[in-house]
Amino acid sequence: MRLTRFIGRPAEILFMVWIAAGCSSGKSPAGGPSEGTGGDSEGSGGQGTGGAKAGGTGGAMTGGGGSPVTRDAADSETGGNGGPTDASVAADSSTGPARDAGPTMLVDSSTPMSVDGQPPPSYNGEIPLYYGPEVPPIVKMDCPDDPTQGWTEYQDSFHVEHPYTLPTNTRFSITGGIYNFWVFPNDPPHSPNAMGRNPRTEARYGGTADVATGKNFQHGERLFSADFFIEKNAVNSAIMQIHTTATGGGPIGIRMQSNSDIVNNGSLTVVKGSDYPDGLIAKWFNYKASLNADTLEVKIYINNCLKSTYKGGRGDGNFYFKHGVYFCKTSQNGCFSHYKNIHLYKK
Repeated sequence: MRLTRFIGRPAEILFMVWIAAGCSSGKSPAGGPSEGTGGDSEGSGGQGTGGAKAGGTGGAMTGGGGSPVTRDAADSETGGNGGPTDASVAADSSTGPARDAGPTMLVDSSTPMSVDGQPPPSYNGEIPLYYGPEVPPIVKMDCPDDPTQGWTEYQDSFHVEHPYTLPTNTRFSITGGIYNFWVFPNDPPHSPNAMGRNPRTEARYGGTADVATGKNFQHGERLFSADFFIEKNAVNSAIMQIHTTATGGGPIGIRMQSNSDIVNNGSLTVVKGSDYPDGLIAKWFNYKASLNADTLEVKIYINNCLKSTYKGGRGDGNFYFKHGVYFCKTSQNGCFSHYKNIHLYKK
């Protein structure tokens, strides 16, 4: 079946994301790239060619100067275990109860989304987080305790770092509450003077909460929570970071490996893929990461289970959240990751 170009209604979009995720192509090497995850001073790929993700991320997203790329199920490998499903379908009772959104219910701030029959938003500038109803499928938690208990949820916004020669909406979209990020291996850097030469499309947080300190935080504790869907073609890419404004890796620089191990900054294994018989690739799972900016203690949770506690690097002590795709070395057809139900907390 060939996917056609469209920007669908939320239910249609989520269905097509499920199809696209199951049809992701590209073989993933066992090892990750040797470069660091990069900060504001580091960049992205070489000279970019045009590209698009049709259907799967919910938009007729054409890249700069190239022909639209249609991802054909007949020409691709079938991805892992399930994926994004139709938002109009109620969650099955077997997935467990809906999660508590936290002590503070935040109001949606008119988050821009792609809508059927309308041009995609530009996605330029600061984008407020989506605080509407929880986006299904509801991820089943494996541990009973909620790591967000005792934390205070706070409002924030982000801007998208993307190949600088291309419009933001050719590498990023929000469809029905799902945040979609993708890059191609030959995309240009996110700025013309970037020191690094690896492609990235990433959300960089702090535009609302930490403006007074340069969109960074220096003290206290912060916690990031979201549902992740990492396509097979994005293994070995950086998918979530707590970074600093210094060069080199920050305290958190998470990559998914082809065996479903999650490693920090390319070396420290913080989640063992062998703990998950069906793996963590091409399926929704909940990821939480906390940082104590004073002690540098990091905690990583999967589906509410604590998987790792370690000390991260301080860098220059100016911390901020990032997520998306940084590096794309496993697929010429692009590297794609998806996020939903994003919440931020502090103490």
